[in-house]
Amino acid sequence: MPRMPIRHRPLIVVDTETTGLDPDLHRVLEIGFCDEWGRPLYHRKIKPSKETLKHASPSALAINGYTEESWTLGVDSFEQVADDVFGLLTAGIIVGQNPHFDLGFLKKELRRVWENRGMAPSNIDKKLS
Repeated sequence: MPRMPIRHRPLIVVDTETTGLDPDLHRVLEIGFCDEWGRPLYHRKIKPSKETLKHASPSALAINGYTEESWTLGVDSFEQVADDVFGLLTAGIIVGQNPHFDLGFLKKELRRVWENRGMAPSNIDKKLS
């Protein structure tokens, strides 16, 4: 399917909160998308595993307001939100305060999900480049 000309693609603002700064070691805690006018499109908290929390930066958890109590209701696994996230990432031009950082984490999370599903993770990079 041919890509839409850039002038016709909407701007989609992305922001993530993570357990640290290294996408190979740390994980996404929260994801938000809004349109170019600041209207919310999607927001989810991601439940970290016990293993994820072992590697988490205490300062990152504090900055993001993570507590076990605040991450019990209305949270999903990344597996549960992966298709929605991928759809939003491919629906427009991704912008943000630091989209390189956010996309690095989201691509890493999507690769993990794709691998668990037996899909080729290389498709992530092709679709999100």
